[in-house]
Amino acid sequence: MEQNLIISLEENTELKLTLLAIMRENDTWLIGDELGEKLNVPTKRVHTLISSLLQDLMDFGSDQIQLTILKGRGSYLQIDDPKEYVRFRQHLIESSVTFQIILAIATNDGPTLGQLSVNHFVSESLIRKRIHNVNQMIKKNEVKIVSRKNHYQFQGEEAQIRFILNTILWHLYRGSEWTFDTIDQKKLFQILQEICKTVNLPIKSLTLYEIGYSFAINFTRARQGYAIGIKPKWKAYLFLCEEINRKTNIYQVFSDRYGLSREETIFFLLEILSRSKLYRSLEERTIVNQRNLNQTPAYMASERLLEKYEEVFGKLSEQKRQLFFDYTYPCHIYADLFTNIVYTSAGYLMYSQTNNYFPNLKSKVKKLLRNLYQETMLDLFLNKQYLADKYILIFSFFQPVIQYEKEHVIYVETDLSEMLEQKLVSQIKKNFDQFFNIKIYTKLKTLKKHRGKFDVIISTSASPTFKKYTDQAQYFLVHPVLTRRDIQMISDYLHLSLENAKKGESL
Repeated sequence: MEQNLIISLEENTELKLTLLAIMRENDTWLIGDELGEKLNVPTKRVHTLISSLLQDLMDFGSDQIQLTILKGRGSYLQIDDPKEYVRFRQHLIESSVTFQIILAIATNDGPTLGQLSVNHFVSESLIRKRIHNVNQMIKKNEVKIVSRKNHYQFQGEEAQIRFILNTILWHLYRGSEWTFDTIDQKKLFQILQEICKTVNLPIKSLTLYEIGYSFAINFTRARQGYAIGIKPKWKAYLFLCEEINRKTNIYQVFSDRYGLSREETIFFLLEILSRSKLYRSLEERTIVNQRNLNQTPAYMASERLLEKYEEVFGKLSEQKRQLFFDYTYPCHIYADLFTNIVYTSAGYLMYSQTNNYFPNLKSKVKKLLRNLYQETMLDLFLNKQYLADKYILIFSFFQPVIQYEKEHVIYVETDLSEMLEQKLVSQIKKNFDQFFNIKIYTKLKTLKKHRGKFDVIISTSASPTFKKYTDQAQYFLVHPVLTRRDIQMISDYLHLSLENAKKGESL
């Protein structure tokens, strides 16, 4: 990675800011060709920028700015609060400066404070502040940026440093651009595809980019003189790497072409094996098959987890047991490779909403992880945050997970026709029953017979008859078709109710 990576980052940020301004000024649907003409960039680049903006808005986390994309209509930016728009612009700019500093330190040989300040046109005090912010962000990963004789560098375990860099780079580009000028992308991808084909590992285009980014980061760090060491707990997986090498001669290929050591190639292979999309039809694999995998700690972890799962939830069919393994095994390898994981291997922030939506289940899963560690003494189970979130997501494929959370009884009564009222009920279910444990009644007599009381009243009428129930239930006056504001108000209340229920259990 060369200096042009920083230039590219600056250009992307400037284009995104310009794109935001254009969409705000026009306040209408705009197609890619129109935006490309206004930005003086190809339509394909516009689509990349819009995808990046969508991710930025997700990270920003405000419901006051919505970017909608519809096939045939284009893109539309809706801004409900101008102040949030200003804050979002600042978020983009500040994030850009932060990324610049990280990338400059990662890709240059110990830049000084003065160099960082001059190269990025910001004050030295801002550089220090941003480095402090970065260190706060990555401290859980036991990595930090330090100054050695006025030269900045990353400090920490090398595997963790690469984990952080891979997270940041993929989070920024997600394969939309290849920014590693010292590596021939086409040739590298050909080598990787040939290796995967030889050992019968299916690989899709985006996964190819993911492992390509991982390789490029490993190559860059190795070229700078930062060697990777093989941890003792990784040795249980080495026979898989040796088998892959026996089939592909990958150690020699990477040594001759890229100057990488055997240890570097082993680490890269372990990163590949932690990709969940590779685990399909294991019986067809020549190396990454059930017979070989069952000799690894990750397999032992998956097997023990499956036993625990079936003790609580009942036996799974053979097909579902295999699916359970396919989902959990790569997670366990990833948890064995790195520590204190906050992001997934693809650079996504872990499912941060589990505390909000599934507080009871998450508490149970964390207890399960403590028990699994005590029973097996496998260090991978210490990655509680990462695995707890992963387990909840995996469990949700096999059964509804909301059943373990507080039930919200909702009474719906409207002045609409029966058909329109049913449509409203359907909309309520569609928006809330995936993440909240809700039970909906439309007849008060039936509700009182089965439940006695309820938590929420939703109505299209401000009827005075509801007043006597407001001491026991939250009342929402909504539109015949729920608006975004209606949905947000109800969602906020349900979240608050879950939090209060959790606090009550803790007292």
